[in-house]
Parts: sequence; structure tokens; C-alpha cells
Amino acid sequence: MMKDVGMRSLETERLILRRITLEDGPEMLENWASDKKTTEYLAWDTHKSLKETRAVIHRWVTAYSKPLGYNWGIQLKDGGKLIGNIEVTSKSAGQQLCQIGFCVGSKWWNNGYATEALRAVLRFLLEDVGFYVVEAQYLASNPAAGKVLMKAGMVKDGVMRKRYMSKNEPMELVMIRYSVIKKELF
Repeated sequence: MMKDVGMRSLETERLILRRITLEDGPEMLENWASDKKTTEYLAWDTHKSLKETRAVIHRWVTAYSKPLGYNWGIQLKDGGKLIGNIEVTSKSAGQQLCQIGFCVGSKWWNNGYATEALRAVLRFLLEDVGFYVVEAQYLASNPAAGKVLMKAGMVKDGVMRKRYMSKNEPMELVMIRYSVIKKELF
């Protein structure tokens, strides 16, 4: 059974997953939103100004008050830097299904932070909120994202051919779907 338990902070061994606030704008801009390497595979363009970043954060903050509005900033426990975010990008409470997306600044790639954050969020969404299925998508040209999803325990369902346009060019979109019974969780 689904329950909207509200946006709450989650903690892992090395991370604090927490609400993003307007005050986080400069750090978000510096650590991932303005980084072309980081945003190359994202649905949104690289930010060019703090005003642009704050507009995105304002939408995120507004979404916290909506049912099942989940979006966490990924903050390092050691040093307190905000290095990315992980969010529920779409949901269907009736189908007990949601889709998530994540982003970590390129300076922090290959340290396991995205996998660690994703595992905590999957546990929260499946156990505490009661989603039955959590999905994520990534471009076939970004296999590192697929590795993160698989390391976190997600299972590849298949490839959706030519379903994503990037710079007016059709791209392969790989669909990953995670489905598990509670007793099988991690």
C-alpha cells in the first residue's frame, strides 16, 4: 500500500540526502549544473547563470509540497559539499510505479556516490513509500549510468529504440526497470 510519508533526509555511510534549498544555488551551479561534462547526458541544458539554477531549485522546492514530491540533494558527510541530486521524476500512485533520475558532478564520478545514494533512495521508495516498481532511463551513449543502476540492484528490461532526441538526433534510450518483493530487497 502506498503512503506519502513526506520528504525526509536519508543518510548513508558517506552521504546525507536532503532537501535542496534556494541557498544551495551557488553550490549546485558550481558543482554540477554548469559542468558540460556532467550535463551532457541530462534532459536539461548546462546552466549559464545562477538565475537559471535558482529557477530550477524554485520548481523543486515547490514540488516538495505536492504528493510524492521527492528530490534529494546529495551531500558529502566529509566536508559537506553538495555534489548532485536524485529525484522522483514521474510517478503513478495507482500503478505503484515511479521513475527516478540522478546527477553527480563529474569531479566526484567513479567514487560510488551515485550508487550509494541510489540504494538508499530505492530502499526508501520501495519500503517506506510503498512503490512496487522503480524505473530509471539512460542514454545508450552513457553506459556509466547503466553501471550505476545495475550496481544498485536494478535489472535491465530492454532497449527502447530511437526514443530520445538529442540535438535533433535520435538516440538509443535504454530502459532499466527495478522490481522486487520486499523480502527480496537488498
